Amino acid sequence: MTDALEPLTPETGLGPRADVPAAAPPAGGGAAASVLRFLRVRILPALITLWLISVIVFASTHVLGINVAMRVLGRQATPAQLADFRRANGLDRPLLTQYGQWLSDFVRGNWGMSVVSNRPVSDIVVPRFVYTLILAIASIIVALPLSIAFGIYLARPGSRVRELALSITNVSVAAVPVFVIGIVLIYFFSVKLGITPVDSTGLAFGGVGDRIAAFILPVLTLVISLMPHISRLTQVSVRETMTTPYARAAVLRGLARRTITYRHLMPNASGPIINAVALDLIWLVGGVIIVENVFGFPGMGTLLVQSIASGDLLVVQAVAMLCGLLFIGIGMAADILVVVFNPRMRNA
Repeated sequence: MTDALEPLTPETGLGPRADVPAAAPPAGGGAAASVLRFLRVRILPALITLWLISVIVFASTHVLGINVAMRVLGRQATPAQLADFRRANGLDRPLLTQYGQWLSDFVRGNWGMSVVSNRPVSDIVVPRFVYTLILAIASIIVALPLSIAFGIYLARPGSRVRELALSITNVSVAAVPVFVIGIVLIYFFSVKLGITPVDSTGLAFGGVGDRIAAFILPVLTLVISLMPHISRLTQVSVRETMTTPYARAAVLRGLARRTITYRHLMPNASGPIINAVALDLIWLVGGVIIVENVFGFPGMGTLLVQSIASGDLLVVQAVAMLCGLLFIGIGMAADILVVVFNPRMRNA
C-alpha cells in the first residue's frame, strides 16, 4: 500500500511493538453535557474575575494622578473653572461613589461622555474595537493553519541537521520584538519595494483598496510573531501523541499517514495547541496595541495611548474593560474547545 505508513523509525515512537495492544483512541461522547458542566463551574469565577478587573481598572486610572480638569481646560484655567468642571463631571465625589456609579452605568451600556470630545464613549470605542477585532481575527486565521502545518512538518522524523536549523530559526524569530518586525517590514515592503503603504491611515480616509492595504503589514507582523510559538507547541504535542498505544495501533492497521495524523493524532494533540492559541490570542491584545502604534492603525491600541495622553479616563476605562472581557472570553472559549475536540476530556 503506497499511501500507508511504512514501519517508522524509532525516532517517531510508532514502530510496531508486540507488547502494545491494538488500542483505539479514547472514546468520546457527551461533549454537550461536558460543556454545560464546564460552564456551570466557570461562570461564577469568570464574573468574580471580571469584577476584580473593574476594581483594578478604576483604581489604576485614579492612582495615575491624572488631573483631568487641567488636561481638558489647559493650564490657563482658573481654580473656579477647574472646580466647576470637576463638579459637572462628578470628579469631586468620593471614589467609592464614583466607582459604584461607573460600574452600574457600564453594565447597563451607558459608558458616559468623553470629557475631551464630548461624544459618547461607546461611539468612540466600538468602531476602534471592531477594527482591532478584525486585525486580530485576520492574523490568527492566517497564522493558525500555517503554524499547525509547520509544526506537523517539524514533528516528522528527519535529519538532525534539518531539525536543528528549523528549531534555531523558530527560536530566533520568536526572540525578535514585535515592533522590530514591524519596522523591518515597513523598510522592506514600503521603503525599498514600495508595494505597501507605510502606515494604516488609509483605513480611516481611503477607499476600499486603501482599507485592504492598511491591513497587510500589521497582519503580516502579527503572523510572524505568532507562528514560532504555535508551531513549536504543535510539534511537541504531535510527537507526544505519536507514542500512544492507539497511534501505534493505527500504524499496525496500515492506515494512511494523513489519516493517522488528522483523524487520530491531531484530535488528541489539540488540547495543548488550543491552549497555546488562546494564550497567543491574549498576547494579541497586547501585541496589537504595539503594532497599531507602529503603523498608525486606528484601533483600540492607538485610542488607548491617545486617551491616556489626553486624560480621557472614561475612554481608558472602557478600553481596559473590553480587554478584560476579551481575556476572560478567550480563556473560556479555549477550555470549551478543548472539551469539544479532545476525546479524553469529554468524560473528565
